[in-house]
Amino acid sequence: MVAGIILAGGQSTRLGTDKASLIINKKTLLQHVLDAIAPIVSNVVIVRGHGQVIPHLSTPVKVVEDFIPGGGPIAGLFTGLKNIQVNQAYVVGCDMPFLETILLESLLPFSDGYDAIVPIVDGKKQSLHAIYSRSCLDTITNLLRKGQPGLHDLFSQVNVRYLNESTLGDSARWQRSCFNINTQLDLDSAKRSIL
Repeated sequence: MVAGIILAGGQSTRLGTDKASLIINKKTLLQHVLDAIAPIVSNVVIVRGHGQVIPHLSTPVKVVEDFIPGGGPIAGLFTGLKNIQVNQAYVVGCDMPFLETILLESLLPFSDGYDAIVPIVDGKKQSLHAIYSRSCLDTITNLLRKGQPGLHDLFSQVNVRYLNESTLGDSARWQRSCFNINTQLDLDSAKRSIL
């Protein structure tokens, strides 16, 4: 059994608005992501920012507030992993309108014996299109005590399996699934592509 964690509490500094509530093709961005991840998980945990209002969703989920406001993705990951009842979770951002269920699920067979499974797409580690285990929690706790770490700090201290494009296959499809919205240009592009 694998859980799903959606990180929805990002600062959205470049876009200037709450990404989870953005509407694309008559659905919120968060609902697009939830629709992709829900079919392959036992339950979904959404990690929201302090005071963030989560839009109405058509699927039952557990919504939790980030334990460390403003702590970035690693703090959201920590909060999410603390709130799942199973050992592993698919972890994604709330701003991925083209997230593909099959591609996310294809990571699972590689996960035995690893703390994290992270695809590398277009030369970049896709840390929020990945699988994490609760075995990361102690390391994350130690990192958070030391200040404001990033996920790259976690990767240097846990057993990560990176999957490159020769293993993943279909580079263009993976690039689309990993696409996330950070700017108005990204949003405009997504709206054109999804119609």
